[in-house]
Amino acid sequence: MTEPQIKTELRDHTPVLIRPVVAADMPLIKIGMDRLSAQSRYYRFLQPVPHLSDHRLKWLDQIDQINHIAWGALEISDTRQEPIGLARCIRLAEGSTDAEIAVAVVDSHQRKGLGTMLTAAVAFTASHSGISQFLATVMADNENMLEVFDELDAKRRFNSGVFEITIPLHTDADAYPQSGAGHVFRHIYALLSKATKGTPTATT
Repeated sequence: MTEPQIKTELRDHTPVLIRPVVAADMPLIKIGMDRLSAQSRYYRFLQPVPHLSDHRLKWLDQIDQINHIAWGALEISDTRQEPIGLARCIRLAEGSTDAEIAVAVVDSHQRKGLGTMLTAAVAFTASHSGISQFLATVMADNENMLEVFDELDAKRRFNSGVFEITIPLHTDADAYPQSGAGHVFRHIYALLSKATKGTPTATT
């Protein structure tokens, strides 16, 4: 399945473009990661990461949108496109229905729904590629991400200072909970479903 790009808005009406990541996006990803605060990089990598090296970006060459799925977000205007977020998942093994999910959003755009939108875009692709469950490791004090996952009926297990999270995925958007995050998932699924059928991209 070929994933198209979609346009929508964040809670504060910031216009965003959400699309699959490709290897040529390395400069954009480095810019976006450099805009993360030290705490946000720690939440993302579970360790201090001063900057994103080319070595850490070698995974870009392995994206196939089946076993290694990645979506990014750009803030868009008439004059610029700024990288503001990234989510990706990696299938645990060939044929596995489990995949590890990781999300990063630049600090200036956090708590506006973008992380949930990106997770939904990755979930849409993953669920149509035979992945039925996301696994995530979240710091115990990352309350915002934990709240989002709770709204998706995730299960938690506390282990050595972090939560190990299990999130069920669905191909049918209506199967997600009637919650804030569930509503975002239904919105993104609807946009992607229309776009993959060749319907003009919708906006909110």
